[in-house]
Amino acid sequence: ESWLATSGGDYQSDDSAMICLAGQAGRQWVVDHLTAFIDAVHPDYLKWDNNLWVNCDRGGHGHGAADGSFAHVTALYQILDALRQRYPALLIENCSGGGNRIDFAMLQYTDVAWMSDQTSPSIRVRHNVEGLSLIFPPAYLLSFVTDLGWEPLHNAPDLPLYSRSRMPQVFGMSFRSLWLSDADLAALGQQIGFYKHLRPLVTAATATALTMQANGDEKNWDILQESGTNGGVVLFAFSGAAAPASTTVSPANLSPDTVYQVVSIDGSVRGVMTGADLTRNGLTITRSPVTAAQILLLFPQR
Repeated sequence: ESWLATSGGDYQSDDSAMICLAGQAGRQWVVDHLTAFIDAVHPDYLKWDNNLWVNCDRGGHGHGAADGSFAHVTALYQILDALRQRYPALLIENCSGGGNRIDFAMLQYTDVAWMSDQTSPSIRVRHNVEGLSLIFPPAYLLSFVTDLGWEPLHNAPDLPLYSRSRMPQVFGMSFRSLWLSDADLAALGQQIGFYKHLRPLVTAATATALTMQANGDEKNWDILQESGTNGGVVLFAFSGAAAPASTTVSPANLSPDTVYQVVSIDGSVRGVMTGADLTRNGLTITRSPVTAAQILLLFPQR
């Protein structure tokens, strides 16, 4: 019990408690049990979650009365660093109560970060990735396609929207496939195929918001650009239910003398333009009759 974090003698919960990792004895117990489990089971993926927060002021843990949380998180970095060294192939997810702790140290020690427990509706997911991708690589950010009442996967009103809202980042899924029909699974498989096509670019991309961040206002478009290291560019364009029928945006950071072929994710060619023309005149995107989500690829030709 002496290893547990308290604040003013309170565990900050009626039915659980948190080991203060700043304390050497408690931290070593966690490391010993975790490494024994990993050595026995050989998992490929570790999700590190934490839904209890205590700024520990308890004596005997190696911290003062006011810096318990800082000491606890610093010790967490040390644990994750040790796991990295011992299990270099282990993928580690930073979850932490739904994205409550995303920082550059966690970026160093973990492979992906769960952005928010509000992983739906799609506009909320886009709000998160469009904001966080200004600071963190899109390939570090994670959210799930889920099967919930307002965005069902069975006979989905707009499955491309639900799927493509998760494609600028790490594309995760959490649903029971047995509840879906063969047609549902085929439609979802098509979207997964699109993501596999995008994945080589997304995994090494930087992001640029071309519009204001999605904020729940259905009167607007929200468009995010991701640029790969090979010069390829992808635009994720989403139209709100009451948004204008079309919008024009200027892609960012294009090579002015390079000729780009603009192709929809479905394979239709939209045009061939130089980077200078695209920057000067912009690219007009018209609302699709079948989905509120469109993906355009800009392939450099020369």
